[in-house]
Parts: sequence; structure tokens; C-alpha cells
Amino acid sequence: AVRLHKQAARHLPENDPGRGLNALFLGTLWRDAGDFAASIAYYADGIERCLAAGNLTAAMSSAYYLARIYLWQGKLRQAADYLEAKLALAQEEGVSRLPALALLYVGLGRIYYERNDLAAAESYLQTALKMVVRFSRLTIAGQVLLAWINFWRGDSDTAVQTVNEAAAAIENWDGGLDKAEVEAELVRLWLALGQETAVSQWQSRQQATTATDA
Repeated sequence: AVRLHKQAARHLPENDPGRGLNALFLGTLWRDAGDFAASIAYYADGIERCLAAGNLTAAMSSAYYLARIYLWQGKLRQAADYLEAKLALAQEEGVSRLPALALLYVGLGRIYYERNDLAAAESYLQTALKMVVRFSRLTIAGQVLLAWINFWRGDSDTAVQTVNEAAAAIENWDGGLDKAEVEAELVRLWLALGQETAVSQWQSRQQATTATDA
């Protein structure tokens, strides 16, 4: 797939908007392959090309995925600075209510959660949720994170309700690495909440899906 997309890029004019989208796709492919340096380079190039072409939805949503790689690398300050810069740009462009920006707020929520600033994390996550419908794929990772915040605050009932709703919402989501990351969070939270039955049921569904695909 990487080779094919590189070949496609060579046939596109330099100013073709498709070059930006192609670069973003390559960023995702390299991310899933574990080559974060290549992924960051392609994401950065694709984001700037999409911004130049006026495709703010693609640029802003991909900014979240680039920042998430920084987060995986432990570069919390770099991730936060990048997301905040893109939110400031959205303000300048007059698109502060663009639904794709919800992902950037989810990203900032994750960063502040990692810093153990639960109040700031919750504020960013709640801002994200106000921008889209409940359990949108744009914010489902943020809603699972909110469940964790409820857990740490001792509100297990709300945490259980939220995590179970999230599990139902992603049942038919073919989200690749993104879905796998959310599911890993779900399982960890279920275990923390003592919901072993939910984990067993999830494992059974996974096994059934694997058998069907085989």
C-alpha cells in the first residue's frame, strides 16, 4: 500500500489537493507499521498541504493523530504545543466550531490526564463532547477517558455506565489501530472496575470475529 501511494503521488501535480490527502494516508500507514519518524514527516507534510488547499477538516483531524504520536513518545509538551497552535489557527480562520476540532480537545484531555490534572483533562474532554453527538467516533476515546476520571474520583457507577456504552458503540467500528487502542482502554477499565464478566464477553466476541474472518 505504501508503494502504491508513493507512486500515485508522483503522478499528481505539485499543487494538486490530492497530494495532501495522499501524504496523510501514508502517515497513517507508517504509523500502523511502527515507523513514527516517517509517519510524523508525512502527517506534517499532508497537514500543511491540506491547510493550503482549504481542507481544514482533514488537516485538523490529522493534527490529532500527529500529536498522539508525540504523546506515545512521551513528548507531552510538544504534543500540547502542537494541538494548541492548531486550535489557535482554527480561531484565526473562524472555524472554531469545526467538528474535527473535537479530536484536538480529546488530545489535550489525554495530555492533561497523563499529567494527573484531572480537572483540566475533564474540561477539555467536555468541550470536545459539546461539539459532536454522543459516542461519535471523533470522541469515543475521550469518553472512555472520562470514565477513567470518574473511576479515579470514586464514581464507579458512572464509569461502568460510560464504559459499557462505549463498548456497544464501537462494536461494528472497523477502526484498525484506533479501535484497538480504545478497546485496550476498555478492557483495562473493566478490570479496574471488577467487571470480569464484561471482559469475558468481549473476549468471546473477539474470538467469534476472528473465527468468522478466518
